[in-house]
Amino acid sequence: MKKLSQAKLAVLYKVNQDWISRAKAKGVDIYDKGAVRAAMLSQAKRPKAWVNGCWWDDKPEENPIVTPELNGDDTAQQIKTLEAQALAAQDYDTSRFIRTKIQSLKELLQLQILAGDYEYNDKVAEDYTKIGHALKASALRLQADLPGMLEGLTAAQMKPRIRESAMSLLAELKMVK
Repeated sequence: MKKLSQAKLAVLYKVNQDWISRAKAKGVDIYDKGAVRAAMLSQAKRPKAWVNGCWWDDKPEENPIVTPELNGDDTAQQIKTLEAQALAAQDYDTSRFIRTKIQSLKELLQLQILAGDYEYNDKVAEDYTKIGHALKASALRLQADLPGMLEGLTAAQMKPRIRESAMSLLAELKMVK
């Protein structure tokens, strides 16, 4: 079988004939599709057809990592997994593909934070402190009110009064409707 000329190879690989000549001079087997692919992907500046990687490769994502629901813990774990995959990537295109996923996950998290889906830790701690103070004040009030209300009653008579006081206290705290 007759080998193709450099001009025909240039058309076949969608590159300039000059590139084919330089690659042959560097020792690349220009008749081997895999060798041409490896040589082209190893260089930083590529022809238009090769800018996004090898144009004849179909790279469907085998196992998508990102789940439809994004919450802080899952997304942080997804980002760590993707970072590990990016470090282990064999070629530039795979690494860039994973890096793009990481950037989009981080941007989505930032948008969720801006939309108010997350609260600052200080605000949550402040709210818990307020709840704790309200519970403490209520318990102290029960401690002060109950002895006078329960004096002289039997245990069976005390239960409804204690329950009534506790329910009114919880209603004030808006815990029970």
